[in-house]
Amino acid sequence: LNPNETLSDASRQNLILIAKVLTNLCNGVLYGQKETHLMTLNKFLDDNSPFLLKFLTFVSDVNFFFLLKSK
Repeated sequence: LNPNETLSDASRQNLILIAKVLTNLCNGVLYGQKETHLMTLNKFLDDNSPFLLKFLTFVSDVNFFFLLKSK
């Protein structure tokens, strides 16, 4: 996307929904009455929260950065 280009409304909305899902996944929050149309994603959030925790633990490990630096 160039600086002088704009996103279509559909693309913008899709990116907003992706950001909401990722935010809830990172915060460990399930959807409730506020956004009932997204409640179908609660199983995805539940199923994938252990993987996210494992990933965040891995990348926050200081040794991980030393391994990257040595390559």
